[in-house]
Amino acid sequence: MVSDETHDYVVVGAGTSGIALGYLLEKHGKDVVVLEAGEDRDDDPNIQNLKSFYGLETYYRNEYFWPENGKPNPRLTSDGNHYSGGRIWGGSSSINEAWYWRGAQFIYDEWGGLFADGSFCADVFRKLETFHGVSQNPGVRGDHGPFDVTQGPAYPIGEKFVAALHAVLRDEYGIEVPVVDDMHTVNGPALSARSQHFIDLADKRRVSTSIALLKKRKSSLDIRSQATVSKILFRGNKAVGVRYIHRGESKTVAAGKKVVVCAGLRSPFILMHSGIGDGNQLSQLAIPVTYDNPEVGRNLINHLLLLTRMKVPLEDNKDIAEALHFKGFTAVTSFPDPKRGDLSDIDFEINTLSTKPGEAVLACFFLNPESRGHVALCSSDPLHPVVVETDYLSASEDIAKLKRVLEVIEKVTDHLSANHEGYERLSDLSDKDAYVRNNAVHVHHWSGMCQIGKVLDRHLDVLGVENLMVADTSSIPGVFRGHTYIAALLIASAAFVELTGISDWDF
Repeated sequence: MVSDETHDYVVVGAGTSGIALGYLLEKHGKDVVVLEAGEDRDDDPNIQNLKSFYGLETYYRNEYFWPENGKPNPRLTSDGNHYSGGRIWGGSSSINEAWYWRGAQFIYDEWGGLFADGSFCADVFRKLETFHGVSQNPGVRGDHGPFDVTQGPAYPIGEKFVAALHAVLRDEYGIEVPVVDDMHTVNGPALSARSQHFIDLADKRRVSTSIALLKKRKSSLDIRSQATVSKILFRGNKAVGVRYIHRGESKTVAAGKKVVVCAGLRSPFILMHSGIGDGNQLSQLAIPVTYDNPEVGRNLINHLLLLTRMKVPLEDNKDIAEALHFKGFTAVTSFPDPKRGDLSDIDFEINTLSTKPGEAVLACFFLNPESRGHVALCSSDPLHPVVVETDYLSASEDIAKLKRVLEVIEKVTDHLSANHEGYERLSDLSDKDAYVRNNAVHVHHWSGMCQIGKVLDRHLDVLGVENLMVADTSSIPGVFRGHTYIAALLIASAAFVELTGISDWDF
């Protein structure tokens, strides 16, 4: 191919994982360029003011997001099926809710050998963070990393909620879950009245990868903004570069060693437009087939969220927003599906603030869905909208699981009402089947579309071709029982080690 330029490594996407990988490569003396469809928006007031993800998506979708839409889901009446994520430096880490919740080590042990040993994850977590908080095991937390992780205080409403949940799980279901200050020191379910966020206490800003690695660490990483990648270029089955569109002009860049796709929800589309996917579908769209793999774009997994409202005493939730800077959350828990009783299938958090004084919102993340969706192309034009079938609740067991979640909520809120004056459940949960279908929404935790074992090998290399890697949350095999920000950083770290073989490294 005739190339406009050549670099050893070409990284597609300056999102959560792409910036982390590019930063590490550049810091350790590697020749790398990163191509990003969005722009540097760190100084935009909407980003600096730490608006919630849903507020940004509602009012600024075209500015900060990939605006893909899923097909309507007949099983859900309240979910818009948006298939969107950050089109911006930092990707979704620049627009998310900034939760820090890494999940337990057992989750990562299931990832097909990507991590060389059990100490890799713990080592990366320490390298990443500067932890501001208290922990029953401070030795597992970092104190010099680029990402500020701020722990909120244990407010009365959070402590009461955690105590009620602990009692219900123990007395009603026979499940004993430990109550701790820092749930990241427990390899399994845990309950804590103290939430944790990617927040910089000094300037009260969300800590995105762009802020933490490029700005604070003053990286000289070469990022090309407004560079939308249209396809990977091959010589035979060897990836040799990338074609991208920059301000209306088609350009190419050659990769001397490897192309690494870190485009998140866009990663499967880039592979398919490059001829890696379902050969029959690609042929119908007149896209030359590089490697026939029908698994590309399949196995789409996402977490679902259920919200319920509760009346609480004003004195239990006043002034919390100011103290937590921009978050009203004051507890985070993970516990098993009562029917299973072993792993972390459910994540409860309590939002102490609602749109009305004296109300709180219980936010329940369903972490272990069985339903799987898929994404596909409907045109050979790389800028054309795509087909997204999210298929939430297509597995009947998911509805049964969410109904059990509502049962737990009923018992917990009844326990609070019986033991604390001024607490009362406001949501009507009498028809649980209808409540699930009318209130469940997704949370933009996309994963699985290029997963290890089906699209990638355990080293993150794309099956069937050479010199091509995918290193983002689309690679996650199975279900990730946690929030995906930290997973993206961990995957980028693993990709760096796979690419370079460097064992003595740091952020």
